[in-house]
Amino acid sequence: MAPTLSGRIIKTRKGKYGTLHQKNHRWESFTTKIAKLHSLDPLRKVRRHDLDAEDLDVTTSYFRNGLEKWSDLDISKGFTSFKREVRLFCESLPQILHYEDKIMDLLEKYISLQEKESLESLLDLMTAFAHDLGTRFEKHYARALVLIANIAGSRQDADVIEWTFASLAFLFKYLSRLLVADLRPTFDVIAPLLGKARNPLISPGSLPRL
Repeated sequence: MAPTLSGRIIKTRKGKYGTLHQKNHRWESFTTKIAKLHSLDPLRKVRRHDLDAEDLDVTTSYFRNGLEKWSDLDISKGFTSFKREVRLFCESLPQILHYEDKIMDLLEKYISLQEKESLESLLDLMTAFAHDLGTRFEKHYARALVLIANIAGSRQDADVIEWTFASLAFLFKYLSRLLVADLRPTFDVIAPLLGKARNPLISPGSLPRL
């Protein structure tokens, strides 16, 4: 495997006649992508934070596993800097819960840069972070939603738009019980992405309140 100019690692394989070719994307139908939202592949056996406190010392996390996965796949400058700063706070699920504010601050810092080379990994890690926190992610939801909406609302490549909407879908999935009580704050933020406004960028003052 060799790094590309963007910092991503692409597997190089030999074709039928011995020539080298690169393939870093596999087409998936819309139905397949939707199916993935209903059946998440387990990374490891993960116990949630809302179990008995004595169980926390044997837990791992989606965020930690995701960080390890992307460390092998993403060597972009942005992700490398993020990993260097966040690794001190995510050795275990209890530590992630203790430093959740610091982790969210770092996610916001690097996602807001909107650097394409690291966006896929960072957005994936934010949804993994939400998965770990469960209902505790409620206090970070507004910031996450605005971050994603601002990426999707700016001029981006098609794959970046796909990553942002996948992130939204997972956040909605993990927080569905909280959101269904009142969908209006969420709708107010994402409505511009549906054509309600010509310039869909969201200002900090429009943060939704759950």
